[in-house]
This record gives sequence, C-alpha cells and structure tokens, in this order.
Amino acid sequence: MRLAKVGVSQAANSDVRSHALQMVTDFRALNDAVEALLRRRGGIAGTPVGGTSETYQNLVDKSGAAFDQAFIRLVAQLNTDTLALFEQFASESKDPDVRELAAAHLPLLRGHRTTITELKKTID
Repeated sequence: MRLAKVGVSQAANSDVRSHALQMVTDFRALNDAVEALLRRRGGIAGTPVGGTSETYQNLVDKSGAAFDQAFIRLVAQLNTDTLALFEQFASESKDPDVRELAAAHLPLLRGHRTTITELKKTID
C-alpha cells in the first residue's frame, strides 16, 4: 500500500495516478481481510514491515514520466508475484479459510494485471 500511495502523490500520468488510487483502496480491503483472518486465528495483525527498500527509495527519487515508467514496471512485477502466490494458496492451501480468502481476491488481482498491462502500453 505504501508503494500505491507514492503513486498517488507522484505519478505524472493521470491514468497511472488513478490506478495507484484504486490500488490503495483495493489493498486496504485486502489487508483488512488478511488481518481479520489472522485475528480469528490468534495471530498478530498489523505487524510493522521492515525499513525502506532500495527499490522503493529509487522510485521515490524519480519524477515525471520516469517515475510513471518505473512505478508501472515495479507494480507489474509485484502483481505477478502476488497473483502467483494467491493462485497457489487458492488451489493448494490445506486451510479452507486461506483458500477462500485467496480465491475471493483473485479477480481483483487479475483486474489489476489487466490495467497494468494497458498502462504499460501507453507509457512505455
């Protein structure tokens, strides 16, 4: 979500900014669903994530079209990785709640992939 928020604030292209805003909304809902599952299972929700990655910092340092291109490339890779994990969890998890959560969010992640693919065509 932190990456999407940077996209909202720094994207030069209005379509990139719009997709980043959609990502913030969608990933907030996804995060809430994961945290709810963790709470039901007695896990710790809201655990802070580590420091700022070099990739994130390199992105934040860009502006204009260079930012948009780097942002879309990065979210494309992250979406590919996330989608693969969710597909795996949806089909292979032994936990029915995890399978259900993953399967329920696959259409959202696939929709993001479609939008990202279209954005790549327009800004590259």
